[in-house]
Amino acid sequence: RTMTMTPPPCLRWAGAAVLLAAPLVAAVAYSLASRAIRVPSKRRKGWYLFIGGYTRSQQADPFLDIGGIPHDESKTAAGITVLWLDSLTGSLETVGVCPAGENPAFLALHPTLPVLYAVHEVEDFGGFDETDCLGSTGGVSAFSIEETAQGQVLLRHMDSLPTDGGAPCHVTVEKSGACLLVANYSGGNVKMIPLHNNGSLSSAITAVDQLEGSGPDLSRQTSPHAHSTVLDSSQETAIVADLGSDRIVCYAFRASTFTLSRTRETRLPPGTGPRLTLLHPTGRFIYVLGELTTKIHAYEFVRQDTGPGSTTVEGVSSGVLGKLLFSQDTLPPDWKESPKMNDIEIFNGGRWAADLVLHPSGQFLYVSNRLHDLITCFQVDDVTGALSAVGFTPSGGQVKSPSHAFRTHSTHVDPRLAPLMELPTVNRLAFARHLEPCSAHQMGDICL
Repeated sequence: RTMTMTPPPCLRWAGAAVLLAAPLVAAVAYSLASRAIRVPSKRRKGWYLFIGGYTRSQQADPFLDIGGIPHDESKTAAGITVLWLDSLTGSLETVGVCPAGENPAFLALHPTLPVLYAVHEVEDFGGFDETDCLGSTGGVSAFSIEETAQGQVLLRHMDSLPTDGGAPCHVTVEKSGACLLVANYSGGNVKMIPLHNNGSLSSAITAVDQLEGSGPDLSRQTSPHAHSTVLDSSQETAIVADLGSDRIVCYAFRASTFTLSRTRETRLPPGTGPRLTLLHPTGRFIYVLGELTTKIHAYEFVRQDTGPGSTTVEGVSSGVLGKLLFSQDTLPPDWKESPKMNDIEIFNGGRWAADLVLHPSGQFLYVSNRLHDLITCFQVDDVTGALSAVGFTPSGGQVKSPSHAFRTHSTHVDPRLAPLMELPTVNRLAFARHLEPCSAHQMGDICL
């Protein structure tokens, strides 16, 4: 199946890398989770952005259950949206929307090939065409990104596989392109899937690890919920955040033999709800974001090679979390949890952290907080890993995720674009222009 999008002549896809010429930040007012999925262009300085989304109304509009308001089917995403981002001006142009199966919520790019991966955040995946009965599982699909002689941008469906767990919400691709890792949220497990040389999915060998445990929050933590998978720079350690049991689980990982072996579990304070982890470029620190507490917990990241408690598996020297260095709230110190203004703000006490992203320089860390609608910027001490808050920027909508050089945020109220610009002296964020409507985007858009 091929999905065709015809952009203006100047909006053509090409494969060579382009360096960003200005520190711009694009904040998109409707995503729910994650990272910038960017494909550069030779025709002019900029990027194509791919946006995943919820096509099912109960996930696209989750707050409408509060107060018994029915879901609005018109507020769902239509599939994977494609935008053009001008890296010099920060302007965004709509290229098209591509049908991509049910709930193509989280996206990732192949490290060397023009291939895009999307996890289908459902619990009843029936294949890409929804014609098969695959049981209580989500799915993952691979799409090739192509350009025709007529200048059309294509997302061509390559293949799909079940993820052996419900509601997959995160996918990470190993840097050589040998395999990918999927975190299944409701399934509470992590799955490794090999990749063929052309980037398509392979079912020849797979590895699945089922997590266990629960936490004190009866609305969110009655069972394990794998929320993210991260690989360290050596690609020898896989790190999984289990929101349901307040644990970070480390694995010894080898892509060449598809080895995934659990090595150490680190327990966080009860009720933290770890959502994401982020390794500092030095490799000495790892930051853990608690969704339910909006706190960052910083740990030493250490490697163990031999001796008692060794994490060496078939010659793999894996890393583990060491001692806790500090914990820090990401909300302003003068923020008050009361009085509550509406039912949505009451949700989880107004604390619902979404994402954390490190500036390419390693000097600044950005954190997004939903419900509080804020992007927080911390300055990072590269010797100690300590964080110092340097700015709190309103998002202009219900914030979801900052994303690399371009920060994204979202709202369930109004699908608008809110470009932000980094101020070079302190790396704070400021609005570059007024919010602008963009008709191609829907409430259900989740991942930029």
